[in-house]
Amino acid sequence: MSQKKQKEQQLKPIKEFTGHSREIRCLLITSDSLYSGSYDQTIKKWDLKTGKCLWTSNAKSYLFSLASYQDIIFVCGYQIYGFLKKNGNLQIEYPTVFSQYFFTICIHDHQLFAGNQDNFLRIFLIVSLQFKTQNNYNKIYNKIYNYIYIYIYN
Repeated sequence: MSQKKQKEQQLKPIKEFTGHSREIRCLLITSDSLYSGSYDQTIKKWDLKTGKCLWTSNAKSYLFSLASYQDIIFVCGYQIYGFLKKNGNLQIEYPTVFSQYFFTICIHDHQLFAGNQDNFLRIFLIVSLQFKTQNNYNKIYNKIYNYIYIYIYN
């Protein structure tokens, strides 16, 4: 068999996940799940074995990057959002003072690194993430907002 035919065979998908209505911009894999973010402004959690969509949440923004921290999936777009991994409930809607989109995020050692459209890399220190129920969303939101500090490096 020629090398070209071998390469063509290697590129055939073994499974397809369908459900987004616009292009998928970011992916994140955890031990048993796949998360996808799309220009349709949704984040979806997929079962890796079955390909079934387990939940869909609306982020109200084009989505560019995903990161995992404890029980939260962070996603960035015009703002930074945090969704509970188990059910997709919105837990953090972090408003920014920046008028540009966040294009990429990653998390390391309690810090969320974010690349912004204005060419800055910003580091947000995540001091505390205590989530209980959706009923105390405002209380949690205020606590998280007060515990995230912004360091700007020029």
